[in-house]
Amino acid sequence: MKNKYGIKNPIEFYNDFWTDKKTGFGLIFSGGWLIGIVGLIFISLGIIAIDIINPKLVLNKYYLISLGIFSYLICYFLVFKNDQYLKYFEEFKDWSIVEKRKNVLSGIGFIFGVIVLFFSSLLYFN
Repeated sequence: MKNKYGIKNPIEFYNDFWTDKKTGFGLIFSGGWLIGIVGLIFISLGIIAIDIINPKLVLNKYYLISLGIFSYLICYFLVFKNDQYLKYFEEFKDWSIVEKRKNVLSGIGFIFGVIVLFFSSLLYFN
């Protein structure tokens, strides 16, 4: 029996919408975060490098746009092209609970490090 939104089984709808490994919203959301984190790394390192090389140079919007495109291309060719991430999913499936916890904590530490790098590049090198 369908509800008023035309959904027969809400659990199947949730699984198709959020957790589908090909077109799920969770995959798109994670991909966006990946591109954003890589972009923050490039922006931070670029600010530091430019400030060390030529402190009088002012960054414009084309620099930021080009780094955003560059980070997207890196993520596309290393993760998304030919569904490379599905091979990673298969590899991650065999991890033990200890390995999963260790990698989740190292991932959180890495993201925290990227945030610290970004704000320190803005505070001390700009």
